[in-house]
Amino acid sequence: MKTIDIYIIRTVAASTLLVMLVLLSLFIFVDFIAELDQVGKGSYSIGNAAHAVLLSVPRRMTELMPVTCLLGVTLGLGVLANGSELTAMRAAGVSIVRIHFAVAKFGIVVVALMFLLTETVAPKSELWAQSIKAETKHRSDTLFSRQGFWTRDGNAFVKVQTVLYRTLLSGLEIYKLRGRKLQSVTYVDFASFNQNEIWVLQNVRRSIVTADGVYTEHLDSEFWRTDLHPDLLDVVSVNPRNLTLLDLAGYVDYLQSNDQDASQYALALWRKLAMPVVIFVMISIAVPFVFGPLRSVAIGQRIVVGTMLGISFHVFDQTTAHLGQVYHIQPWLTALFPAAVFLGITLWLMRSVR
Repeated sequence: MKTIDIYIIRTVAASTLLVMLVLLSLFIFVDFIAELDQVGKGSYSIGNAAHAVLLSVPRRMTELMPVTCLLGVTLGLGVLANGSELTAMRAAGVSIVRIHFAVAKFGIVVVALMFLLTETVAPKSELWAQSIKAETKHRSDTLFSRQGFWTRDGNAFVKVQTVLYRTLLSGLEIYKLRGRKLQSVTYVDFASFNQNEIWVLQNVRRSIVTADGVYTEHLDSEFWRTDLHPDLLDVVSVNPRNLTLLDLAGYVDYLQSNDQDASQYALALWRKLAMPVVIFVMISIAVPFVFGPLRSVAIGQRIVVGTMLGISFHVFDQTTAHLGQVYHIQPWLTALFPAAVFLGITLWLMRSVR
């Protein structure tokens, strides 16, 4: 990588980091104010609220990354333009395409960081934040942790690994006792709450402990009558956007194989897959702001235009997602359509670049 590429990447990275810090500070403040309404429920305190908000920072970073890239690249290239450094580069024979490629290399780093956050850090920290809220607000016979939650059901203890939503659970372990002795251990892949208000267990493996030894059985499905109601699960239900790609793919496959609506999870899966494309589009659309119609305006005006464009993309993306679910549009098309539209805008703006 040549010196000029390193210089452009360093400048754009510094401005992007600055924009991320500003936006994160704003959203952390807003999230904390919103959490204050929950303070006082159970043992939920201001300290718990602050802890939960800080744990949600990785998720916020992933949500803000496209707009941050747009503003950061616009600001970074604008600084170079106002200092006549881009003019000097052009006079030295550096083409706009070369500058664009240098910025694209920065995009590769951003995509790698996004993958690290969305697949490792963000899901775990968000689950931790949810566990803090749950265990301080709700009943004492339920224990919440980062590995799931435990609850008592009569003479049995139940561990639930993931609450996909209030009527669908994943990764159950049911330990049934007789007195102080273990009677059986049941492992369940999925549990769904049907219209008759009964949990239906899928892929059940049970080990039964008797005086003569341990016996195992396997059932494709089984009804489970319990006091565990979906109302308790609202606080720990996992937003599909906070799941990893592998988890989303597995849940989509399960729901589809059981003739259940998987559109919400399929859309979340495709939006994750489309995120690298979205980031590169946001980075690319910033280039015409510096070399195109906005090349002669002040940095402040570029930032305002970039902010409005970023907000427009966010609103358009959210609207498309909702319309896609309402009208049953293919998830891949719903996820990629906003990026395709803004890519078209980028190509149209690039016509004025010279």
